[in-house]
Amino acid sequence: MTFGVAQPAWAETASSTPHAESTHHNSIEFALGATALASFEDKGTESHSGSHFGVGLSVTVPVIPNWLEVELMGRMINIERGLAYPIDLMLRKPFEISEHVHLYVALGPSMVVYSRRKESAESGVEPVVAESGRESGVYFGVASAVGVDLWLTPRYGVFIEPNFNVYWHEGATIKEVGGVAGAMVGF
Repeated sequence: MTFGVAQPAWAETASSTPHAESTHHNSIEFALGATALASFEDKGTESHSGSHFGVGLSVTVPVIPNWLEVELMGRMINIERGLAYPIDLMLRKPFEISEHVHLYVALGPSMVVYSRRKESAESGVEPVVAESGRESGVYFGVASAVGVDLWLTPRYGVFIEPNFNVYWHEGATIKEVGGVAGAMVGF
């Protein structure tokens, strides 16, 4: 007499894929990349509009192997007179094209923490209100991305992730189009 444990149909399908044995599949991925984006504000002040550059770190964890991943990405981006720190928490749906090429789509909430110097009254912009001479804040939105992971070896690869984000801040809608590209390692 033999006893066994029943597996759901999706588990059999996931484990029977031709590349399921590869070490970079179903592993935690860490990535470091360069980021560039353009922001467009729909309000007259355009205080958050312009081109921005920076660096980003991310970690991606499989939730349901070959079907759903969670990506946490943090970036540091230059803005006029300061820095912004966007943090995205996205659900990713991977599509395995081959053993070395994985496409994905991602969507999730985003938060931006920013800090910058205030301009003085002499410059004609706004007077310094706080003693520190800094303006800071937080705004929230939605992040979306499509991307490709290119695995060069079973552990190391590169990625490209174009994205589109929408944020709401002080009655304005801020739209960002940009991307991140860099190197990644899977464990």
